[in-house]
Amino acid sequence: HIDIHPANIHIPDGTLPKALVKQHCLQYEEKIASLGGIDIQVLGIGNNGHIGFNEPGSSIYSRTRLTRLDNNTRLANGYEFPNISEMPRLAITMGISTILSARKIVLMAWGSAKAPVVQ
Repeated sequence: HIDIHPANIHIPDGTLPKALVKQHCLQYEEKIASLGGIDIQVLGIGNNGHIGFNEPGSSIYSRTRLTRLDNNTRLANGYEFPNISEMPRLAITMGISTILSARKIVLMAWGSAKAPVVQ
């Protein structure tokens, strides 16, 4: 738990129907711009080096979008779901270009398995 007012936390809505996702992503980017940009971006790093859900090979110019999750990412996050078949295959992610525009970025990693990825 951290003491950030919920009004100051902005996460893409991953519960939207697929037909509404593209417009939502555009509006999300517009909201970031209208609020003056991102002050602090806090991210974890995946076992395959992904940040957010920007799997390896994502464009450095990418913006918020729907992306397909690597099976390794799905397996690593499967503990949050009753079984792997319920783990989504797609996710909305803030793009690399959007992330890199933040004034400060905090990248977090735990465990010895992440050491080579961070290096």
